[in-house]
Amino acid sequence: MDGMRADLLFRYPMEDTPFLRDILLHQGAWGLSHTRAPTESRPGHVALFAGFYEDPSALTTGWKTNPVEFDTVFNHSGKAWAWAVSSVLDALKLDNLPQVHAAAPPRGISSLSADEWSVGRFLATLDNMENGFFANSQVTGENLSVSQSARLAFIHLDASDATGHAANRESPISKSPKYRSLLRQFDGFLSKITRKLKRVSAGLNVRVAFVLTADHGMTDSDGHGGDSLQETITPLLVWGAGLVGPKLSETSSGKHLLTQTDSYGFPVQIEGRRMSEIQQVDLCPLTAALLGIPIPENSRGRLPLTLVSSNDPVKFQMIRANCLQLIAQLQIKLEEKRVNYFTLFFMEYGRLTLEDVANRTQRAETLGAKREYADAIEQYSQLEELTIAALDYYDTYDRKFFRYEVLFLGVFLCVGLLWIQMELPNMAPSKVSCPISPNVHLPLCDRMYSHSQNPRLVFSFLKQCFQIFLLIMSFFGVADVSTLNKLDIRITDCFVTHIEHGSVVYFAILK
Repeated sequence: MDGMRADLLFRYPMEDTPFLRDILLHQGAWGLSHTRAPTESRPGHVALFAGFYEDPSALTTGWKTNPVEFDTVFNHSGKAWAWAVSSVLDALKLDNLPQVHAAAPPRGISSLSADEWSVGRFLATLDNMENGFFANSQVTGENLSVSQSARLAFIHLDASDATGHAANRESPISKSPKYRSLLRQFDGFLSKITRKLKRVSAGLNVRVAFVLTADHGMTDSDGHGGDSLQETITPLLVWGAGLVGPKLSETSSGKHLLTQTDSYGFPVQIEGRRMSEIQQVDLCPLTAALLGIPIPENSRGRLPLTLVSSNDPVKFQMIRANCLQLIAQLQIKLEEKRVNYFTLFFMEYGRLTLEDVANRTQRAETLGAKREYADAIEQYSQLEELTIAALDYYDTYDRKFFRYEVLFLGVFLCVGLLWIQMELPNMAPSKVSCPISPNVHLPLCDRMYSHSQNPRLVFSFLKQCFQIFLLIMSFFGVADVSTLNKLDIRITDCFVTHIEHGSVVYFAILK
C-alpha cells in the first residue's frame, strides 16, 4: 500500500477495516516497519525487494532511478507477477526478466480505479490454471526444485499515496472522511483476495503466505520525502504459511485497548496482541525465506526469526544463510577499501576483523553440529549485528578523510588571509604623479619598490600558490588520480540549470 500511514491503518478500534482486524486478532502478527529518508516510492520498493536503502548517488537522477545494478527477489523466483504503476515497475527493472509478468494500469484512470484494475488482474490469474498463479501446482516437489516452484505476486495499491498528496493543512488525512473511505476499500480488496486464494488453493499442493506493508508513510499535509515518524514508520501485517500467528501479550488484562505506548507513541498491543518491530530491509530476507530462494546479494536485511514459524534446525539454516550472505558483502567491501588506501593508514573495523569473523563462524558451526541450535542461532545473530555495523563503518570510511581535507582547506585559507594582512602595510604604494601613458607608468612603478615589496609580484606569487594548491587538491585530495575519470558531468544538473564550460571546470576542480 503506497504511502499508507501505520497509525491510521491500525487506529483502534479499526472500524473501517473489520477484515484486517480479524486477521490481526486471529491469524497474523502485526507491527511496524522502519524505513529511512528519502521516503519516496522507488527507495521504499528497492528496500522491500532488494534489501538495501537509498544509494546516495541516486541524487543525480532526482531519486527516480538507481544508477547501480542490483539484485531482487524477483530474479530468483520461479515465476513472478507484478501489477504496479509504471514508475514502480521501472524502479525495480523487471523488463528483462523472462519469468516475471509485469503490467501497469492504463494511463488516465484514477488511482482508485488503478487499484481495482491491479486487484482484478491478480484475481484473473488465479482462475487461469494453465499459465496463472497456480499453474502446475499439482506437480509434486520431486519434479520441481523449491526455487522453481516459488511464486511471487506483487500487488501495488497507489490510492493511499494519491489521497495523501491531495491533503492540506485545512483537511489533513488523519481527519479526512475520504481517507476513511479509502481504508474501507482496501479492506474490501484484502477480503476479496484472501477468500479467493483460500478457495482456489484448496486441494492443491501449495502453501500461501501474505505480507502487507507500505513503502513509506505520509504527513498530514506535506506529502512525503522527509524523515518524520509519520513518513518513516510503515505498517506491517504478516500471516499464512511459515509465519507466526498473533503474539499474545503476557500482561494482557483482557481489556480491549491498553494505553501503553512505545517511544514512537504507537500502542504496544491491540487487544492483547503484541506489536513487532523490524527494519524495512528485513522484509527482503523474510520474503526470500518464505519462497525458499536465495537472499538477494545486495541485501543488508536481517531475517526476523520472531515472525517465522519453524523449528530450531530450520531457523538455524535460515539465519546461517543470511549471515553468510552478509559476510560475503563485508569481505568485498573490505577488499575495496584496502585497495584504495595505503596499508599503513588503513584502519580495519575494530569490533569485527576478518579473523573475528572466522572464529565466530566456526563457533556457530560447531554449536550447530552439536545440535545446540539455540546457542548457534544466538551466535549468528550477534555476528549479523556486527557485520552490518562493519558494513556501515566501511560505507562511511571516507568521511573522516573528507573532514581532514575540509579542515586543511580552512586552515590554508586562514593562514593565507593572515599572511596577506601582515603584508598589507609593506605593500602600501607611494604617492606618484606622472603624466605619462599607462604603458610607461606601470614599468616605472615596478622600480619604486624593492623586489620583495612589489605588490604586483606578491599578488602574482599568491596566485601561483593558489593554483598549485588547487592542482594538489583536485588530484591527490581523493583516493587516486583515476577517480577524475569517473566524474559524470551529468551530476551538474542537480546544481545548475544549464551546463556551461565554466561550470564544468569548477566541478572538475571540486572533484
